[in-house]
Parts: sequence; C-alpha cells; structure tokens
Amino acid sequence: MSSTSIAVNFNEEVDQVSAETSTNYTIDGLTVTGAIKNVTEVTQVILSVSEMSNTTYTLVVNNVEDLNGNAIVNGTVDFEYFSLPETGDVIINETGEPYEMANTYNSSYIELYNTTDYEIDISGWIVNSIESSRATSSFTFPEGTTIAANGYILATRNRTSFLADYGTYVDESIVPVAESTTGSGVYIGNNYYFTLEMLNGTVLESTSSTVSWNSSV
Repeated sequence: MSSTSIAVNFNEEVDQVSAETSTNYTIDGLTVTGAIKNVTEVTQVILSVSEMSNTTYTLVVNNVEDLNGNAIVNGTVDFEYFSLPETGDVIINETGEPYEMANTYNSSYIELYNTTDYEIDISGWIVNSIESSRATSSFTFPEGTTIAANGYILATRNRTSFLADYGTYVDESIVPVAESTTGSGVYIGNNYYFTLEMLNGTVLESTSSTVSWNSSV
C-alpha cells in the first residue's frame, strides 16, 4: 500500500466488471479515482485514491459481486494508514552533558526531535555511538515508545543516573527520558558520530564526527 493506492482482498473470486467499478467503493475522507483488478491475484483489487495522511479510514464496499452474482452490501472495514518516516522526519537534535556539570559520564544523552505534525512510533529504533577505535555503543528504544508531533525524547547512557543528576531540570511529561532495552546506552565523546536506525534497519540520520562535550551536533 502506498499513499495513493489501497489493496482490497476478497475471500473469494469476484466478478471483474463490478470489482473494477470505482463507485462501488467509498472511503471517508478520500476520493476513489479508479479500481484495477490484480491479474495475478483474482481476489484482489487495487484502488487508486487521493493522497492519504496518517490516520484511520473506513472502507465501504457495495455491489461487488461474486461469480454467482451475489453482491456485497455495506461491506465495511476500518484500516489505519501510516507512512514510514523519511530522512529529516526525526533528527538527532542535540547531544552532550547538559549544564556543564562535573562527573556526569553516565548521564550523557542524545535528544531526538520529531519534525513532523504527527506522532511517530520509534519502538525498536536504535541510536548508535560510533568511534573507530572503540566498540559501538547502542541504545534501543522499548516497545511503545513514541515521539509526539513536534516533540522531543532523550536517550541516555544510564537513565537512573541521568534523572538523579538532572531530574530537577527535566520534565519527563514534556521531554520523556527513555530506558534502553538492549545495548550499553549512549556514549558521548570527541571523534564520535551517531546514527539513528529505524526498526527495519534503515539509517534515518548519521551525524558528523566533530562532537565535543556540552555541544550540539
């Protein structure tokens, strides 16, 4: 499924003429401009629609007939559309040790920013801290982690240490502080660069390697 097409699967073979009649399909909030019967899947029809946004839609099918002439009436199904984030949708906005406080090795952090106007689920996404002479340090966001529209989230070396050092300054209801499920957390230091990797392995962003303490990337 793309942003302008929807695959509709029937549980039996359907009549080609009625299946290819676009007026037999309605979707709230969208315009159905065409219906094409998939020649390799006789039970599947591809609808051409106006561009979708990240939300839930209701599809209603009427008058599509099976091979015996029995018509579907008010066949209704809800579905959710969401597009995979692209480069620039979520960025590494800042990294370092906040407030120039001493002895904060375990409280180093990376801040992610959602630049879009919709919530993004980052469950399973990985932040990697990479430097050629050391092993890669990583942070994996737990299941159910989201970044609000135009919102921020922090990944740290050690969540407990971070909150102990900076909890006075950080309102978790505004900028959540996630706890890594795997990996050794975020490591910040000179000559390090950072990657943000989606659940499917796609690297969404890679920073430069000119990072120093208390600095923005």
